[in-house]
Amino acid sequence: FVIDGKPCCIHACGHDGHTAMLLAAASRLKDKIKRGTLKLLFQPAEETLQGAPVIIKAGVIDDVDYALGAHIRPIQDVPAGMLCAAVRHTASTTLNIVIKGRGAHASRPHLGINAIDAACALMNGIQAIWLDPKMSWSAKATQIHADSGATNTVPDLARITYDCRAQTNELMDDLLAQIRRVAAGTAAAYGAEAEVILRDQSPACLYDDDFVAEVAEAIKETAGPDKLAPDCGGGGEDFHNYKLARPEIKAAYFGVGVGAAPGLHAPTMHFDDTLLPLGVAVFENVVLRHLG
Repeated sequence: FVIDGKPCCIHACGHDGHTAMLLAAASRLKDKIKRGTLKLLFQPAEETLQGAPVIIKAGVIDDVDYALGAHIRPIQDVPAGMLCAAVRHTASTTLNIVIKGRGAHASRPHLGINAIDAACALMNGIQAIWLDPKMSWSAKATQIHADSGATNTVPDLARITYDCRAQTNELMDDLLAQIRRVAAGTAAAYGAEAEVILRDQSPACLYDDDFVAEVAEAIKETAGPDKLAPDCGGGGEDFHNYKLARPEIKAAYFGVGVGAAPGLHAPTMHFDDTLLPLGVAVFENVVLRHLG
């Protein structure tokens, strides 16, 4: 991203806003905790999916009974000034498919196995996968690399990167199983081999309905009944590893509409920080229901 002719790096996911909301909630809750213990967690490395596993390994959630998270939402998800009680994150997996063929000179292609040909057929095969139509899923090829080093040789190696999403963890397991089947079968049809390598994974949301309902009540109490928006989607989130590690934890994760535009991760993303107190009030309300 370039600003005033200078290259810049920007993440643009709103984590500055999340930090601000939790710090403000901390200031409001000071001296109000009458029973139990409140932990405020500024989780690191959410985008690399490494933060939650480290937190779990460190024992931070060993004594936690309720886990409540929040994230600002883009205008496509929740209108500015409104909140939703649950951000319905999908399971997310990044994987590589490595196809091994056999190199040959382009004038004698019959002596080789073109990894690009197998890769193209494999991508078409994955697009033909069908899962339960009542559920949502996707598998998108986001990168493909194949280069033998010359323009007149048949490449012996190709690597495809896929971004996969599924509504539930079980559906993700099914999707990955079918991708492996398609990869192996298609490669074999070309005389090649294919290896599916999982890179990054985060689970689908795992919420407790009664806790989500409580967050909805907190939204109506703090912002007004007309400010409760329908639940929205929201990509992947490693927050849900906490529930996987300790199923007895009651979990919820709400969204705060702050008019983020044109969308999360856009280099020009901006939002109305005067709306962040909406999230602060929900945090405070829910905490005091249990610890006040």
